[in-house]
Amino acid sequence: ILHLTLTGAYPMEPEARRPSFLRSDVFQSIKNKSSAEKLRFHTGPLEQVGQELVRDNGRFDIVGMSNILDMTTPGEAQSLVSSVRECIEPGGILLARWVSQPEALRAILENCDLQIDDDLTSRLHTAETSLFMSGVCAGIVCERVAATN
Repeated sequence: ILHLTLTGAYPMEPEARRPSFLRSDVFQSIKNKSSAEKLRFHTGPLEQVGQELVRDNGRFDIVGMSNILDMTTPGEAQSLVSSVRECIEPGGILLARWVSQPEALRAILENCDLQIDDDLTSRLHTAETSLFMSGVCAGIVCERVAATN
């Protein structure tokens, strides 16, 4: 959001208008310097990367989405949350933060068949004193029941 305010452009604008940490040359430099075997970089559309990670590692117990939804419209946010939901084990948690539209986050998670954990969400709000935590919501992935005819 700060980048947008200062430059008038979203970070996914052409390379020259991106903040330095999103430029491909900087990313490649960081990747080349990393010798840690456990540090793996995954790039590409979130929907595709998520499917690849699940294929290679199985579903996850917890996924955090922070500062991802802020660059999306509500429709795009719902599509991303829906894709990420498919990467999480039943009973697992999606912690999502949407600073620019916190009032829409709860409905989007619910529309993606996530049960809002009001207690955890409240505890997150209480524990964090920054201005940005009001945009956090915790959703639990529930078992989907097959439709009967």
